[in-house]
Amino acid sequence: MPHKISLFLQRIFTAVLHRANKHILSFDFFKSAVLCLLLGGALVWGYYTDNYKAVFPFAIGALLAYFPNIEGSQRHRIIGIVLGFAWSFLMLAVQLFLFDPPKWFHFIVMLSFVFITSMVSVYGHRGGNISFGGLYAIVSSYGIHAMGLGHADSLLHVLAGGGTYILLSAVSQFFYQGHHIRSMLADCVELTAEYYSKLEQQVWDSKDLEADILHIESRLNTFHEVLRSSLLNKPGRLVSSNKNRRLYLIFKEIIDLYEMALAAHHDLEQAREHFDGTEPLVQPYRKFTSLMVEELERFGELLRLNRKFAVSAQLQTRLLEAEENLKPLLRSRSREAHERLLILRNLIDLKNKQLNCLSVISKHYENLVFTDKIRSQGDARFITTQDYSYKILLSNLNFESSIFRHSVRLCGAIAICFLLQDVISAENTSWIIATCIVVLRPNYGLTRSRAFNRIGGTLLGGVITLAILYLTDAKPVLLGIAGISLTLGFSYVATRYLLASMYITLAIMMVYVAFTGRSFDLVVDRVFYTFIGSAIALFTIYFVFPVWEKESIFTAIRKAINANRRYLEAVNHLYETKEPVDTEFKLLRKEAFVKNGNLYEAFQRMKDDPKSKRSQLSNSYAVVLLSHSLLKGVAAYSTYIQNHQTTGISEDFKAVMHYIMDQLRMAAGVMAGSPVSQPTVKEPLSALESLDKYYYGLSQLRELELESGVAQMSYETSLKLQEGRMILDQVKSIKSLAENTFQMCLLLKQLK
Repeated sequence: MPHKISLFLQRIFTAVLHRANKHILSFDFFKSAVLCLLLGGALVWGYYTDNYKAVFPFAIGALLAYFPNIEGSQRHRIIGIVLGFAWSFLMLAVQLFLFDPPKWFHFIVMLSFVFITSMVSVYGHRGGNISFGGLYAIVSSYGIHAMGLGHADSLLHVLAGGGTYILLSAVSQFFYQGHHIRSMLADCVELTAEYYSKLEQQVWDSKDLEADILHIESRLNTFHEVLRSSLLNKPGRLVSSNKNRRLYLIFKEIIDLYEMALAAHHDLEQAREHFDGTEPLVQPYRKFTSLMVEELERFGELLRLNRKFAVSAQLQTRLLEAEENLKPLLRSRSREAHERLLILRNLIDLKNKQLNCLSVISKHYENLVFTDKIRSQGDARFITTQDYSYKILLSNLNFESSIFRHSVRLCGAIAICFLLQDVISAENTSWIIATCIVVLRPNYGLTRSRAFNRIGGTLLGGVITLAILYLTDAKPVLLGIAGISLTLGFSYVATRYLLASMYITLAIMMVYVAFTGRSFDLVVDRVFYTFIGSAIALFTIYFVFPVWEKESIFTAIRKAINANRRYLEAVNHLYETKEPVDTEFKLLRKEAFVKNGNLYEAFQRMKDDPKSKRSQLSNSYAVVLLSHSLLKGVAAYSTYIQNHQTTGISEDFKAVMHYIMDQLRMAAGVMAGSPVSQPTVKEPLSALESLDKYYYGLSQLRELELESGVAQMSYETSLKLQEGRMILDQVKSIKSLAENTFQMCLLLKQLK
């Protein structure tokens, strides 16, 4: 027992150490460290020159440049930082010079700029960060004004802080960019490994992991988008570097592995119907997948650390074992043995393809000397570009836009905050406004989550502050803790907001206590103002022009169905023409992955809405699962025809596919609000019967071979049998999913 406890504790310690090391090597921690290094230097300068009034606006300037610093290519990142800082600086300047006019005029103009700044978030993730920086500048103007410095001097210090951060960030990122891309790619590899593991557990261990799998797919889509924007520039050329070319090739193979994981789910489900998970026949496959997961995890870690990697020989050994297991089935005359043989044969082919992908990844990773021969041309169409036209802004100036509603809601919330500020008339009441801006998001679920995390993190930070002050009040110790806490706090903002709120609260409390001597009353004020700001945010998100996800879930469903249909059409084109996979096909595949990920995210937002506002939750989830299953079925169909020799496409097959397309078009039409039309293609029962007869005829041919003493199946018969069985099963599955999707869409529409 003591040995087991020791082993358990050792595993926990190793896991915690690995997680901490991974976080320290992340981009979030890096940019947070750069910011805090700058702020620490400014604080030391202020301490020795006794010029603390200049430190505050300098720090605000650095923060205003920090907010729009998000992942992406070096060029886009720097342009985003500069534009974001310029916008925030303009907002701050206007606010500072509005303190002289009458208060009512200041209030009206301020709310106008709050609305305009909030609307900037229509331009995607980067626009949202620029918007937040502008809002933070508006709030910070009150703190800067209270410092007593002249407005011109304050703006000069803000400009110095922002300019210094931009310069320091650009120079440091120049050296860090290579590691940054490797780190993102490593995260993508490890997430792909987790995806393989979850799929395997869901099938063989009968665990309900569908929600986890959908969540991983959504995260993978995000990583894929960021990596594309980091490795390709606008014209579609690879960022000029042999290392980046190598990483781009690895990235392409990882996407192929992801598609094969989707395809494997269909094959594993078939295998589960014919085999028990403990049967010796399937053990090599299960062991192969476990080793594959371990290899991907190991590669991800070594990639992050920039160390050598080689594929384990055990993977090939497991496949050889699987091949040996087929020999008794090859000699058997029973139809059941033939069925089992074809399923296992398809699994071996898929595992071989996965192993080949991993070997190619290893070659690209290790053989840097060959990367100078790689074409430096990618395809810009894979990059999801943001349209920054003014027309986007104008098209959102109505109550149909969630961003417009959010902007109006934010103005109302800040108006309430200012009225409370006048009523309370106490120091640091600007914390109420800051909390409201940070917590209030465009949707209810995220706002509620951030509100609770903000309150919980502030309480924890306050308690830790009092505990530290009970032990020591030495200024160097307090400032040292503040520096460490601020670095950790900003590094967790995007991932774990509870920890971020706790660390940032601790840092702010340490700095205030160090220079004011206040402690308990300061902690109480911080907690109280945080609670008030969070309460205002929750009140406005619920009552002021609320946006409930049930209003937009139909659009997400329609887009996912149409993306699946276009992906299926592209696979059918490959099957019919036997052409190689081209860029158009990959773009349609990418669109299907992204739209299904977006659908899951929309459902998650709907699930986080209040119970009274999320009608038809179970039916919506059923459509999400159907759409995802359809995507997996198409991926399995796609993977098979890409990796096997196939015969010509028959008219019966075309008839079934026309029917499937018709069902998907009608389902999307229902979600778009179109009248329910009669299907243009009748259910192809005769076509399915013909396909069944064709496969039955091939089975009969094999039985005749066995009766005539031919133990070894001919290569041609083997190919036709495998194709007939696999394609027929996949088409039947896709047909059933398409029909069920249409019926569920009808039900959703009727109950709306």
